[in-house]
Amino acid sequence: MSEVSIPGKDEMETAYEVIKKLRVPSVPSVIVEVQKLLEEPNLRIDEITGHISQDAGLTGEVLKSARSPLYGLTEDVTTISHAVKVLGVKRLSEISITVALKAALDPMNEFHHKLWEESQVVATGCAWLASATGQVDRDEAYLAGLFSNIGCMLLSQTSIKYEILFEKARSYPLSSHKLEARLVNTNRSVVGFIIAQLWSLPLPVCSAIYHMHDASLSSANVGSLGPLIGAVRTATHYMEKIMLLNVTETSEFLKFHDAARDEIMLDQPTLDEFTEYMESLV
Repeated sequence: MSEVSIPGKDEMETAYEVIKKLRVPSVPSVIVEVQKLLEEPNLRIDEITGHISQDAGLTGEVLKSARSPLYGLTEDVTTISHAVKVLGVKRLSEISITVALKAALDPMNEFHHKLWEESQVVATGCAWLASATGQVDRDEAYLAGLFSNIGCMLLSQTSIKYEILFEKARSYPLSSHKLEARLVNTNRSVVGFIIAQLWSLPLPVCSAIYHMHDASLSSANVGSLGPLIGAVRTATHYMEKIMLLNVTETSEFLKFHDAARDEIMLDQPTLDEFTEYMESLV
C-alpha cells in the first residue's frame, strides 16, 4: 500500500479533547490478544481459540453468530475449535470483533441501535464486494464497514443536534462533514480513526475510515485505499437504498457514490447481483 496521510497532531489532540468526555467502547483484552496472534507469521490456532474460550459470554455469542445463515454452514458449530475449522481463523476474528464491539457499545439508544444495524449490513456488503471483485482484502473490507459509523455513534453523545446533522449527511456527505466539525469541534473520520486504532484494526482500515469523506478518491490523497473506501461507500449507498427509502439523492450524493463504484470497478451484472444480495439481508 502506498503511503497515505493519517490525522495530524492538532486533529488528534482536538478529537481527544472531545472524546475523553464521552463513553468510549473499550476493547476487551481477549480481542487485543487475538489480533496480536493473527499478526504473527505462524498462526497458533490453539492459542487463538484458547483466548476466546476464556470468555464464556464471548464464546456463546461467537458460536451463535457462527451458526447464522449468513455464513451458509450446513453443520452445527459446537465449539470454538469447530468454528475455526468451518470458518477459518480470520473469519472467527471478524465475528469476535463484531460481538465484542456490540457488547462494548451497550447500552445503546434508538439512534445507536439504528446505526449498529446499518453498520452490520454495510460490513457484510463490503465483504461480498471484496470477494466478488477481488479489488479489496475481504477482512479489511468487513472491518471498515463495521466501524464506518463508530465515529458518529460517539459524537451523537455530544448534542441532540448531531442526530439531525447525521441524517442530513446522508444526502450531503461532503458538505455536512464540514458542518460536523463546526458543531462538535471534530469529525466522525478522526474519531473513527482513533477508535479503530484503539481496537488494533489493520492500518489500511484505520486510514480508510479517516479518508472516507474525502471529496476525491484519487491516489494523490488516498494512496491505494481507493477500492477499500469505494467498497464501503458503495455498500453504504445500497444499504440506504434498501433500508432508508427517504434519502434524497442530491447531486453531491450521486457524485460521492458514483466515484466509489468506479473505484471498485463494478460492472452491471455484478452490481445486479450485489443489489439482490443486499436486499436479501434486510
